Amino acid sequence: MRLEVPIILAVIGAIAGGPVTGVILFVVGIVIEIFQNSKFDDKQTSPKTKNEDFGNILLILIAHIMTIDGVAKKSQLTQVKQLLLRTYGEQRSAEMLILLRDLIKSPITIMDACRHARMYMAYSQRTDLLKVLFKVALADGSLNSIEEKSLRAIGTQLGLNQVDYFRIRSMFMGNQDYSDTHTKSYQNHSKANYYRILGVDTNADEQTVKRAFRKLAKQYHPDFYGNKSKEEINRMNAEFIKLKTAYDAIKKENGWD
Repeated sequence: MRLEVPIILAVIGAIAGGPVTGVILFVVGIVIEIFQNSKFDDKQTSPKTKNEDFGNILLILIAHIMTIDGVAKKSQLTQVKQLLLRTYGEQRSAEMLILLRDLIKSPITIMDACRHARMYMAYSQRTDLLKVLFKVALADGSLNSIEEKSLRAIGTQLGLNQVDYFRIRSMFMGNQDYSDTHTKSYQNHSKANYYRILGVDTNADEQTVKRAFRKLAKQYHPDFYGNKSKEEINRMNAEFIKLKTAYDAIKKENGWD
């Protein structure tokens, strides 16, 4: 990994805002380099690199969950420390905690991290990411609506289907009612309503349904958020989850892969 970009950002940050800003921009530069230098397939990727990618993406997503409601709780940090220590050992976990601290102070967008995970990580690895995030969010004993919406959004951006999302959720929350009212309405949809969401007839075949979903998803998929405002991103994400939920329900109902 080249250090030119991180160093340049660090210098600019130090000049403009002092040492702390310099350190934060240096970390941001490293994250940028990680994603830019990962344009290769799994056959060319060493196990060590894969583990580092998983760890870096995990930290970005953890920082997002810890700060999504405005407060990084001590109980969550304790949970993260324990998880990292068990998984990576003392030395590596200490290094990762330093990076996490900087990401908490200056969170970065999670879209690139999720896109990278979809491209280079196995589906099982992405479900593992979501499981860790649930553990962190629930470290204080509860899951508020903001955290749950964020977890659902991350699951969608990681490319996980809704069946697996709710399966993972039930591992941690049991059969508790979903706090998100959108989720409740989705569960009450009839088969006809799911087809209506995608704009197809109830007798549509698999290919017709797939084409309809892909066409609509392009309008709301996280990859196409660009420089939208936070309000627009939230609206687009809600619409994409609605489409994906309907599509997954139709596939499950018909036994399609």
